[in-house]
Amino acid sequence: MDRKKMLVTYFKLSEKEMRERYLPVSTSDLLRKKIFAVGSAHIAVLEENGTVTAFGDDRHGQCNVKNWKDIIKVAAGDFHTVGLKKDGTVVAAGDNSFGQCNVEKWKGVTDVFASRNLTVGVMADNVLLVAKANPVAEESEEERRRREEAEKENRRREEAEQLAAKLNNKIESAAAGLSAQIAAANGELLVQLQNMPPQKYKVPYNDPNRTMPIETVEETASREPETPSKLFTYSFVNGSVTISSYSGAADTVVIPRYIEGKPVTVISNRAFYNNTKLRRVVISDKLERIFPDAFKNCRNLEELVIPPNAGLSNIGDNAFEHCVSLKKVTFPESLERIGRWAFGQCIGLETVVIPNAISSIGFGAFSECPGLKNLYITENAQNRLSRLDLIVDNLNVVRIIQPNGL
Repeated sequence: MDRKKMLVTYFKLSEKEMRERYLPVSTSDLLRKKIFAVGSAHIAVLEENGTVTAFGDDRHGQCNVKNWKDIIKVAAGDFHTVGLKKDGTVVAAGDNSFGQCNVEKWKGVTDVFASRNLTVGVMADNVLLVAKANPVAEESEEERRRREEAEKENRRREEAEQLAAKLNNKIESAAAGLSAQIAAANGELLVQLQNMPPQKYKVPYNDPNRTMPIETVEETASREPETPSKLFTYSFVNGSVTISSYSGAADTVVIPRYIEGKPVTVISNRAFYNNTKLRRVVISDKLERIFPDAFKNCRNLEELVIPPNAGLSNIGDNAFEHCVSLKKVTFPESLERIGRWAFGQCIGLETVVIPNAISSIGFGAFSECPGLKNLYITENAQNRLSRLDLIVDNLNVVRIIQPNGL
């Protein structure tokens, strides 16, 4: 079969078939001859002259193989490509989050294999080499001094935050007492104000050009203290705020509703990536989008709090992948899209409630979640989606409910 026609045939396969690396029978002879290898969404082809050509998804650089020479075999994981050279050395390109591309020192290799996040080399004496993350280099005296100073600064900052929290609690207690006195003296007027539509009563909010509805006493008292804006790196886009990183050390983060008078609507790519201190995140009702990889590898994240009146509409690809401590997620009715592998490998996840308004859930959004016991979804939402077996590994966990049935 002509190779170009074969490639076209391959890329017409469904995403599930690509994921399981299923190929038509007509390509089996090529596989036995080790002419090409297939990743999650890319393919690497070994040319007759020892070079390699790669096609497909290149977000992690897995197709960056144009300079490879003298290759005798190719292998592929989900997001990386491996090549075995004539001289027994090995080259690799793509995602190296798990050290799967650390093969530059290998010699005397006779065969190579790759899986999702793994690369294995075989030597002539059948000794196996496994690619691993580089060990942490020993600290120099200057690096140790800087690290200790940074730790001291973090401790001082934490103490300052704790003191500020105590002061805030005292202020809130005093304010609550004052509010009670005002309510006792002006009860009838306060009740009337609370029962009227909030949009009819507007007050300036920091910015003289911006207004917002008056909030009831109950709403103000129930809101948790927001994480100070100075701990975030952020930018202004089209009149709203995008958070791009977080520098604090607290285990709880409450996303602020406003920064400098502008609503916080976006958490950007990798904003909290690999944050192992984070245990609890509270999303504000102003947040609209969480970008790809935003909370990926937050291994100790246990609780994701999203208010039912939130405006969150989009959770990007891999946004919470490998958050192994996360147990339950209830999405707001505003949510329209959950990206690919958004909650993949969340091994502690037990319960997921899908909103009735959902219109798109990406491939593998809840795959490799062995602890998942219940995924609640309405019949209407299920009908709008394609196949649930592309979303979860076990269809036995799916529970069909009526809208607002929980």
